Amino acid sequence: MTGTFSSKSGLDRVLMERAPEIADDPRVRPTIRVGGIGHRVIDVQAVPKISETLGRLLQDVRVGGQEALRHPRALLQFSGPLDIFVITPLAEGADRLISQAALANHCQLGAVIPFAVTEYEATFDLSPRTGRDQCEFRDLLAQAALPKGYGVLVLDGPCDDESSRVQSYRDGARAVARWSDILIAILHGDRPNSETGLSVRDAVGRGMPVLCVDPRTPERFSLSINGAVISEEDESRAAIKQWVARLLGAAGPYDSNGQNTFDRALVSYHAERVACDVSSPCDFERYGPYTIGAATHWWISWFWGANRLLAEGMRGEPRESRAVENVANHAPLHAWDLPFDVATARPFVELFLHHHRADAAASYFAELHRSAQLLTAILGIIVATIAIADSVIKPTSNYSTLVELGCLLYAVLIAAVAYRQRWLERWIDYRLVAEVLRFAKHLLVCGRPVSFADFGQSADVASVEHNWIYEHCRHVLRSLRIAMPRRSEDSGAQTVDILARYLIDQCVDGQIAYHARTARLRNATGRVLRNLTIAVVVVSVVAVTARLFFLTPVLQMTTILLPAVAGALLALRAYGEHNVVARRSRAVIWALSQTKDKIAKARTIVELEGQMATAAGTLLRDVDGWLELFTDKRIEI
Repeated sequence: MTGTFSSKSGLDRVLMERAPEIADDPRVRPTIRVGGIGHRVIDVQAVPKISETLGRLLQDVRVGGQEALRHPRALLQFSGPLDIFVITPLAEGADRLISQAALANHCQLGAVIPFAVTEYEATFDLSPRTGRDQCEFRDLLAQAALPKGYGVLVLDGPCDDESSRVQSYRDGARAVARWSDILIAILHGDRPNSETGLSVRDAVGRGMPVLCVDPRTPERFSLSINGAVISEEDESRAAIKQWVARLLGAAGPYDSNGQNTFDRALVSYHAERVACDVSSPCDFERYGPYTIGAATHWWISWFWGANRLLAEGMRGEPRESRAVENVANHAPLHAWDLPFDVATARPFVELFLHHHRADAAASYFAELHRSAQLLTAILGIIVATIAIADSVIKPTSNYSTLVELGCLLYAVLIAAVAYRQRWLERWIDYRLVAEVLRFAKHLLVCGRPVSFADFGQSADVASVEHNWIYEHCRHVLRSLRIAMPRRSEDSGAQTVDILARYLIDQCVDGQIAYHARTARLRNATGRVLRNLTIAVVVVSVVAVTARLFFLTPVLQMTTILLPAVAGALLALRAYGEHNVVARRSRAVIWALSQTKDKIAKARTIVELEGQMATAAGTLLRDVDGWLELFTDKRIEI
């Protein structure tokens, strides 16, 4: 590891280097991560054949990746050559064999160490040449470290006795599997209950493809995938290629023009007019260097921001939970307070930039869509007002009628442009991208990648139209390296405390405050709609009652228009998102408050990442629910 810097200037240097490139092109390098685990004791006579088999496996993965990258969609999703990283615990025996095979086949290394490096080295006791084993381990560890390798994650599991070390080894094996896309295991077929066997069973149960090499038959391997075990090498190779193609997104139906909705949505995101100003204030959480240029002509987008002005002008007592009152009253920690070193800062900043690019685009289209809804409502009121006024005044010219027609046509034009340019879809799509990457950034600092095994994959929300979101996020996260602050051999318990406080301040408390504001503003908007609806309904009832006794032209026109307006307001309240979003926000506040204390009490990296995964799951499920909330909703006139 390189020297530590814990200042904003260090992060800013990385930001200034990478921000313009990501603004112009958010594509990433194609990356495949291969995990490796196995027995410590391997028959020496089987080692050459095992190495040869491992070489064939890695070459099959590489060939499958290169074939997938020739798919037309690969050009839309990736930029640069294929990277293959092999991640192992670097222990004696199988781990070293897999690592050496990786280097021999032009792959790069990554490492997950179950406990402190010095204590880990002390367990290398299978060979009388302990010093040589330690030198070999240190050399592999250096090659796995950033910036050359995928990174080194040093956990802080217990290692005082044999039973505690066993638990730490299991935690390390699970971490290897989480950071991998494919798992290679050197496993005796008659030892299914060994530590390696249990890890393989866990990986297979989670749907990960596992390639097993039995030292008794080192020239062969089997593939466990999708609930089946394939022993024939030709079938295994075909299955590996198919999996790698799916991994790299080189699949999916195409229409007659050679594209589908997936591609068009992805191209639209890449083509957003992102402006980059590296001199602008950046907190590496919510504010960054990106802004989005107008997506449409000024005569359509001039009203952008009207919704925000209205919302900020609303006042009302927030109906918030007690958790909001418990938001930290101390100066919060920021990203530059974390013990980053030069190497681990880069993946963190890159992930922030990808998040902020999507966040800026989502905020723009959210304001555009909501402001358009507000403007069309105002235009509708103007049309109704002119109609009532004309019935009373009976003007001699057609000017008012022309104004009425112009307002109606402009409202229709706004609705047509919003539908054609997919304002709502782009808002929701980009918000999903931004929030997935935001929470991935917080998980990254505690050593855990985001798993997409159970997020956004249900049939009701993950339609073809939205698959590009998950594919793009998966590729971004896979291309990033392990970037946990200060997880080198000299790390202390203080690091966990710093990380826990940062995660509470910026992720948990930040999200509680955000959802409190959201609930307050949505409740205020809901109250305005409710009061306006009540007023219009009351006036409508009075007007209809008065019509029983006084039949005047004004009353006649009023009793035609006001019930229609009241019906429209009632429909807007019933279908609008305001009350639903407010309820969702209050539920998220409650859930986060339950997790907050557990994060603060975490004493190891494994405990911390487990609690943060729970918090992130809560937040991501809330964001994913927006798809259901806004399905097929359009600007209405």
